[in-house]
Amino acid sequence: MHRISHRRTPAPPQEDRIANPYDAYDARIDQALRTHKRKSRMVSLAILAIGLLVVLGALLFGGSRREGRATQVAVGDDSASVAKLLGAPPHRCQASNLAHLEAQFESGTPRPTMDEELNRLRRATVARWVYPRGQGCVPDDGATEIGLDRQGHVLWVVPTHDKRPLVY
Repeated sequence: MHRISHRRTPAPPQEDRIANPYDAYDARIDQALRTHKRKSRMVSLAILAIGLLVVLGALLFGGSRREGRATQVAVGDDSASVAKLLGAPPHRCQASNLAHLEAQFESGTPRPTMDEELNRLRRATVARWVYPRGQGCVPDDGATEIGLDRQGHVLWVVPTHDKRPLVY
């Protein structure tokens, strides 16, 4: 008779647990907050959510505050007072042919009046300041644009492109 020998295969050697450097960190945070890991993570998530809400609110409502302040800019104001009211302009641009201002006149403005005023503004404008919402010197909808004369005074203002008319 043959004997079947059942040899026990040796158990695989136990591996030592690799120390996670964050375990000590987690323990210190839990200790500092006097809470457990789950609660500290919930607090961290709450802080992140509040931060995201603040950033989102600033992005959504920051432009409307600027638009409101832009309506306070008047023709003849000094550029320093404009910078104080609206902040430093993100885009300081050369005076262009100002053709884009044709669409900013109040509806019903006669064409000869528009042409005459645009010619006057072209001759007198030496710089344009364009506030956010645009690709550099090309104002997008909602942008604020201000034209300055040689003395640094406001010559014309578009408080909000495609929402409020040109003031000159």
